Amino acid sequence: GWPEISVKLREMLTLSRGSQISVVLPEAVEREVKAHWFRDMEMRLKKLTAAELAFGAIGRGIGRDDGPTTEELFDLDSAGNEYIEVVDKLKSEWCIISAPLNSVTLDGLFEMAIKKQPPFEDRGTGFQDAVILLSAIDDLTHFPGASGILLSNDVIFCHEGTQSLIASRSVDLKVSKSVDEFLVTLKSNLAEYMREEWDEDERIAVAELYRQRNHIEKFVLERFSRE
Repeated sequence: GWPEISVKLREMLTLSRGSQISVVLPEAVEREVKAHWFRDMEMRLKKLTAAELAFGAIGRGIGRDDGPTTEELFDLDSAGNEYIEVVDKLKSEWCIISAPLNSVTLDGLFEMAIKKQPPFEDRGTGFQDAVILLSAIDDLTHFPGASGILLSNDVIFCHEGTQSLIASRSVDLKVSKSVDEFLVTLKSNLAEYMREEWDEDERIAVAELYRQRNHIEKFVLERFSRE
């Protein structure tokens, strides 16, 4: 539903923030989703216009004049600017980071394609998946020792060949196939993170008690009889 935030996506972003996990949106994904949003908008607009014209034709039978269609009144450029503003606001609100397109050469992608190396498939499809995967890998290489999870329901990312490609780049990048699956991981991590926080608070409290031991004993003795 992007750029609307669904309940599950909101929960995922909230738990990620609570677990101090960075959320990264590859530029390739952002551009693909934006293009899909505009195609969907234009398709629905054309269907609406066709319905309005058909309705107008019936009205002309009783002498009613056709008014302007929604398509004629709708400003697509303005909608595009509003889309960008909403997305920028969401990314700012949820601290979503952008990952630029990977600098892999066209020659490198073409070589992967002709060799049918995943995420390219037997029919040669998979260009967008390859760009997204390489962007994720490239972004993770900027944070040595960090682990990453690629959230996608595209099974090609779980393919043995894709996993081999990830391993060859020496990055710790796992794949989560659904938001539900990722939420389970997040909740598990958050529980561990909270346990560590509680343990640390307890250690600090115990250390402070020992440090203040003489003052505490004196306070108790002054107010209560030894008996």
